Amino acid sequence: MPSFFWDEGKTRVWEGHFGPDALGSVLWDGWQPKAPTFRRLFGSLADLRLRAEPPRPTLFVSHRRKDVSEALRVARLAWQEGFDVWLDVLDPFLGGLRAPNPVYSLVVACIIEMALLNSVHLVAVMTPRANGSQWVPYEFGRVKADQIVTSNASSWLLGLNVTDVPEYLLLCPIHKTEADLRRWLHRKGASIGRSPYGRTPPEWLPPVS
Repeated sequence: MPSFFWDEGKTRVWEGHFGPDALGSVLWDGWQPKAPTFRRLFGSLADLRLRAEPPRPTLFVSHRRKDVSEALRVARLAWQEGFDVWLDVLDPFLGGLRAPNPVYSLVVACIIEMALLNSVHLVAVMTPRANGSQWVPYEFGRVKADQIVTSNASSWLLGLNVTDVPEYLLLCPIHKTEADLRRWLHRKGASIGRSPYGRTPPEWLPPVS
């Protein structure tokens, strides 16, 4: 099974970064990290998304870096409902990149595409700090690329009203409270037939009361 918990022994390397059981891992390992190949890799991964189902129920948490504590809380709640989780701040390869790098955006887009390829649900964390984020609308749009309306993507509003959020979020469930988010995660966890893993949560996931 693929795992996105890199604290469990994985390192910041290109080849083998996502593990052999992850969808798209053969494509990922076969490309060299250079601009032209990133473009081809992205296209191949995008095509694979239309034809494959993730082998493991994973929740993609979309957020702005300023909202990392809220994103980690979503991750913990999802873990309790039996989901694996992908968070950009936990990816050591992504964390080692810096914006002036000429292939920065291409690398980020490919990593996001790999994560979405292996995810079945998405929650976008929306706070007043999320305004101006370049990647949250991109990620939300990518997960909805093959459906106009889907219940597998949703958003959690913190300090915002429904009238404050971009219109594209209105196409999917909106959680106005944490209780709403918990109920949605519980329903989705039950629908995919997963129960909590029964293992101690990673230390980086904050406790949830």
